[in-house]
Amino acid sequence: MTVLMTPSNNANGPDHPLTIAVGLDSQTPVIHQPMPDSLPGKQPAAWDGVDGFAHNAIIPVNTNFNGVSPGKHTIKVGSASALDIC
Repeated sequence: MTVLMTPSNNANGPDHPLTIAVGLDSQTPVIHQPMPDSLPGKQPAAWDGVDGFAHNAIIPVNTNFNGVSPGKHTIKVGSASALDIC
C-alpha cells in the first residue's frame, strides 16, 4: 500500500521526527519516518532533484502487509506519536 504525503520537514527537532503509522485491519501499524534526518539548516538528499520530494510535491510512503486476502479491509493512517506508538 502506498500513502502519498505532502512534503514536510522534521520541524519538531531530531528527537521528535515526523512519523506516520499505517495499519491494516488488526495488524500492528507500521511506523515510517518519511522525511530522512538532515543536518540543521539543510534539507535531506531526497528533497531535491528531478525526482525529489519538492519537485514531485509528494512523499510516497510504501507499506507491505502479509497474509492479506481479497475482500473488505480497514486501513488506518495517522500520526505515530498521536497513537503513542513511537
